Amino acid sequence: MALQQISDTGILSWVCTGEGCGNQITTHYLDERVAYQQSVKRARDGFPRAVIALPACPECERQTALHADYTRRDILRLNVLKPVVNDIGLVQGFVMHLPHVRNLLLHHLLHQAGRIPHAPLLPLLPEQRTLHPWLQSLSRDVAHAFWFPYSLIDIAAQVPFEEYLMGLHGGRPLPPAVEPLQVRAPGAS
Repeated sequence: MALQQISDTGILSWVCTGEGCGNQITTHYLDERVAYQQSVKRARDGFPRAVIALPACPECERQTALHADYTRRDILRLNVLKPVVNDIGLVQGFVMHLPHVRNLLLHHLLHQAGRIPHAPLLPLLPEQRTLHPWLQSLSRDVAHAFWFPYSLIDIAAQVPFEEYLMGLHGGRPLPPAVEPLQVRAPGAS
C-alpha cells in the first residue's frame, strides 16, 4: 500500500487494498485517525518498528499502515533507492521510490504538527535554499526523491546539490524549468 498523493493542502490520497475493494480514500494528515504507532516488538537489528496508521476503509474496514522510522539499514535493505546509471553502466547517484518519499514527507508533517516525537532520519529540503530552476519546477515529491538520497550519502560537504543533480543528468547542464512550482510543506505560505 502506498500513498498516491499528499496535496499542498495536506490531503492524503490512497487506494484501499482490501480484497476486491479498490476504494479511493482521502483524509487530511491532521485527522486524528492518522496515528503514529510504535511496536513493542523489536526488529532483528534491535530497533523498535513503527508505522503510520491511516483511517480504515469505510467500505471494507481494511486498515492501512505506512512504514515509519526508516533507518539507514532499512533504506538499503528495502530497496528504497534506485540507482541512476550512465551509458556504460556506472552508478551516477540514486533516486528514492515515490511511495517511500511520501511516507517520509508524511512523517515530517506529523512531526512538525507535534504528532510524532521525532523527525525522520532524512531531512527535508531546506526552505531557504536557492534551488536550480529545474528542481523548483518539480513537484515536492519528485524533488525530495532526489534530495533524500543526496542527504543520506553525506556528500553535501564535498558536492553541492546542483552538481550532484548534474551528475545524475550525465554531467550535462540541468534543463530549464518548465512551469516553476514552489517546494514547500502543505499549508506553508
